[in-house]
Amino acid sequence: MKVKCKIFFLFLFSIVFISCNSEMKYGTPNIDVTTLNTNFFKWYNYQHESVVLSSEFVPLNNKGSIVDEGTFLKMLTTGKFIPIKLKNTSNSKTYYQLFNTTNDTIQSYMSRLAEIRLNYFLMENTPFPDFSFTDINGRTYTKASLKGKTIFFKTWFIGCKPCVEEFPILNQLVKNHEGKRDTVFISLALDTKEKLTAFLAEKPFEYIVIPKQKTFIKEQLKTSTYPTHILVDKNGTIKKVVNNIEELPIDVSNLEEVKNNKEEEKLPPPPPPAEGLKS
Repeated sequence: MKVKCKIFFLFLFSIVFISCNSEMKYGTPNIDVTTLNTNFFKWYNYQHESVVLSSEFVPLNNKGSIVDEGTFLKMLTTGKFIPIKLKNTSNSKTYYQLFNTTNDTIQSYMSRLAEIRLNYFLMENTPFPDFSFTDINGRTYTKASLKGKTIFFKTWFIGCKPCVEEFPILNQLVKNHEGKRDTVFISLALDTKEKLTAFLAEKPFEYIVIPKQKTFIKEQLKTSTYPTHILVDKNGTIKKVVNNIEELPIDVSNLEEVKNNKEEEKLPPPPPPAEGLKS
């Protein structure tokens, strides 16, 4: 009887050990997940500071197994999970693993953030829609005329505070590419030509400005989040879609300096509005 008990406990121990070893295979959470789940603001600040879903990372499901990025994001849209960065000293890769959450507020916000990122992920590596834009100065740009050029698109509107606050950074980005005729910067705005002209006289913006693009943004790009930045390569293929310009795979020299000079003090970001990041 004693021998059988010993065998049973050894068997049980081996199962627990193998299970724990599997979960910890790629590292351990860089924060206490239980504490994070008890406070929405702690979670949101952590999400903002430590998790960049638009970057390159190794996706792990809630069992600690590697999955494809699409599956990872779809699981996040359920609101049942939050992504946690793992501490891993064995290599330079970034690992995000899904952990369960039962916090209703966190579930709601995480679901919305994940839906946005999944939409962007599905846009990437697809052709940018055909277009013919006329800017506020009367110049026309088409997909055919810009073939062979790298294009930075930005969606925005005058009443969007985050859209306007990033003007200095974007102006510096344009300056960084001075003389590069194979790079174009185009902003798709919701407002009329008249309103934009008056507004930009006070707030200079170096991007090409295209007025009244609500229909194109909604029906062709199928996004309602502002600002949105879309990087299109020389073949007309969407390479990256993000809300933060600094998350694009580009030369960001001088951008951080401009950002720091603009900010008088750095405070934790406020949570997104109840409707997510929509206009």
